[in-house]
Amino acid sequence: MTRQINSIIKILIENNEGCSLLIERRVKLSSYIARVDRIKRGKIQRKKLMSIRKGYKIVGKRIKRMSTSEIRRRKIAMRRAVFKRRNKRSKSLLKRRLSYLRGKRLGLYK
Repeated sequence: MTRQINSIIKILIENNEGCSLLIERRVKLSSYIARVDRIKRGKIQRKKLMSIRKGYKIVGKRIKRMSTSEIRRRKIAMRRAVFKRRNKRSKSLLKRRLSYLRGKRLGLYK
């Protein structure tokens, strides 16, 4: 079982100091299972096992076929999550804009 790096995904996240770099590295463990490592500032933050095949999931380091009802539930949940993330993002952007305006009034920004 040779471990080979399939892909490295880079994600930039803005914070107050500037930009910090998150790297997700995908390591293929077998023909069905891959491990996704999230690397932040050179340290591994999270290791997560994922199934490479569609319709299968990882249950305690073993691969198991998902039922059709579970696949349907997951699709619906993902669709709902998109709307929730969008709404939360718009709220945070509005709050950021308002705090920036307040700071401008106080003379913090020019």
